[in-house]
Amino acid sequence: DDGVSLKIEPGASDTDCLLVSGGNISIDDAWLTAGDKFDSVRRYRKIAGSERDIRLLSRSGGNIQRLRKAAVIYYPYEDADGDGTLDGTQTSAESLLLFSLDEERASWEQVRLISLDKAGRKLLASLNHFSRFMLAAAIGTGEDISAFNYPNPFNANTAPYAVIDIQAKCEGLYIEIFNLIGDRVRVLDAVGAEVFPRDGLAEWDGKNDDGDFVSSGLYFYILNADGKIFKGKITFIR
Repeated sequence: DDGVSLKIEPGASDTDCLLVSGGNISIDDAWLTAGDKFDSVRRYRKIAGSERDIRLLSRSGGNIQRLRKAAVIYYPYEDADGDGTLDGTQTSAESLLLFSLDEERASWEQVRLISLDKAGRKLLASLNHFSRFMLAAAIGTGEDISAFNYPNPFNANTAPYAVIDIQAKCEGLYIEIFNLIGDRVRVLDAVGAEVFPRDGLAEWDGKNDDGDFVSSGLYFYILNADGKIFKGKITFIR
């Protein structure tokens, strides 16, 4: 028992499930390539020893790669004295992020977090697929960056579109937008002319990276700048 647990909603799977989790990680080309990409970005610091290979097995023993409904995973971190700082480090539990390995793309993708259970020393996250996971912390996370967005909710027929007003002057600014199950749907940056660092503003038109409108619903955005992050919520109505 490595402390990982899962809450699955009724109807999420056609069969009974068995959760299998362990720290014996299989090292393959996808793992190595994803690691190189992750390290080259230099925005996050891996938490040593946090890797887990998490699989969901059917009654017959086959892998269940995806669920029809998002499940809640309880992912542990080491904080024996409960002081809110990871054992043997100066890393705050509040700065932790959960990543899963996208084996097809050979890249680490951030999982949407729900909450931090300090008493239980666990992160709660929403997911519907199973792979290899790890914890990381944003480098230089601080509280000197913030943002607010308007109008909220917004739709594709109103102008302006969703405006994110960034309360800081930062270089290298970009914004990632995620849906409720943690899939990244859009990246906003200055290269794509959606982020204007000089004015401290960003705009989202409700479309994904393929240029299609996303479904109506609640989305989460993560503002990244100079190693600092800020998280916010935004609602799109078609």
